Amino acid sequence: MKRIRPVVAILLLLAICSSSFSQDNISTFNKINGGPTLFFDKLQKRSAELEDNILHNSEKALKKLARQEARLKKKLASRSHQQINNLDDWQQSGLVGVSKIVSLKSKMFKKTKLQLLWDFLSYQQVPRTQALKFRLRYAF
Repeated sequence: MKRIRPVVAILLLLAICSSSFSQDNISTFNKINGGPTLFFDKLQKRSAELEDNILHNSEKALKKLARQEARLKKKLASRSHQQINNLDDWQQSGLVGVSKIVSLKSKMFKKTKLQLLWDFLSYQQVPRTQALKFRLRYAF
């Protein structure tokens, strides 16, 4: 019995020493419980980084568009208001001519239409446009 007491004392001493030299004193429950928190913290950090990146790129694009707008305004300011008001998107034309449907062997251009037209109002246009127009139309 005297020999057993020293052995028990040594084992008890080893148990106390091993627990005091452990690297991590967080229990398994705390590791499991804290895992989602760490994941969501990383996710929130990454989300904030992406948001900052988007904001930076948006500000950069807006500055570029503002510079382009300033250039266009400067260009328009150099023209007189009368010239700008006289611009029309449409111009008049009077077309008279001949038309021919040509059937080609290719399936893609089976019903090709050729037109030779004369614009009799082209002489009144400013700036003057060509009087003869050649058009080619094809259908798939």
